[in-house]
Amino acid sequence: MQSSKPRRRRRRSNPYQTLIPVLLCIVVILGVVALCLPDSPSGKDPSMDSTPGTSDSGTKPSDTAGTSRPTEPDNTTEPSGSTEPSGSTEPSGSTQPTETDPTKPDPTEPDPTKPTEPVDLETFFSETVFIGDSITYGLSTYCNIYDSLYGAKFLCASSYAVRHAIVDPDPGNKDIVSIKYQGESMRPEDALKKMGAKRVFIMLGLNDISFGVDYTLGNWEILIRNIQQACPDIEIFIQSATPLHADRDKPGNKLNNANMNTYNEGLKALCQATGCHYVDVATALKDENGQLKDSYCSDAYCHMSYAGIDVWIQTLKDYVSNMNNP
Repeated sequence: MQSSKPRRRRRRSNPYQTLIPVLLCIVVILGVVALCLPDSPSGKDPSMDSTPGTSDSGTKPSDTAGTSRPTEPDNTTEPSGSTEPSGSTEPSGSTQPTETDPTKPDPTEPDPTKPTEPVDLETFFSETVFIGDSITYGLSTYCNIYDSLYGAKFLCASSYAVRHAIVDPDPGNKDIVSIKYQGESMRPEDALKKMGAKRVFIMLGLNDISFGVDYTLGNWEILIRNIQQACPDIEIFIQSATPLHADRDKPGNKLNNANMNTYNEGLKALCQATGCHYVDVATALKDENGQLKDSYCSDAYCHMSYAGIDVWIQTLKDYVSNMNNP
């Protein structure tokens, strides 16, 4: 009996052994393809591009694979065109806001003139004090009857002068005239401070010019400085002296319209130098000869009729109404 050879057991093949090499090949191929392909434009940061003029194909994959991109330095101004990729036709800095930015005004177009806010005359004059001599006293009498200046307050006295306003009151000296507030004689700056006045209109000089225009203007400088120091927030309005009637406008008199005109020009210059407002009241009251108009004069001298006071008040209102106009 012939012995039979043992049957060799056939080894079962592992199916994964044939798949593994295929998968490895696929992975290698995909890796090579990924390294060779350029970056997608949609995910590309322009500020991190290579130097302009150098194409992406000139960079070896091995030089950039696995390395992080450098961060952009803060507060660094890059050379012109350094932020644009090669071949870009956009001008340098196109990502920055331009002068035509709609959120900013166009500097080539002038700003339209804005309408100014009108002055509330009632509020304005209710916070105002008038200081003056007998001419201002006539204005106060008129306003007490008609309230034409909306409750403005008055500190005035007959024969009051600039030279009186810069010295302390002296009841024993008949040559010193004083204004009074609440029955007490005092200097203008002290009265204004007690009253809490926001602004003051002053008309003085008629009783000073006989002593000289320069002398009077020098005293004005002292008066203005005293008021500004005592009341630093107050607005000071200096009114021109009013003209004289023809009967008193004599060349031989020191008090004449020629000197009054010189005096008013000096007041105007003084206002410009000290930051005060100059209010020209005289011009509206003059006739064709530069003298106080007959119908505006009550005594053939310097004091005004109600018609003259009407013109004075209207001049004040017109001035205040136009204060905010450019």
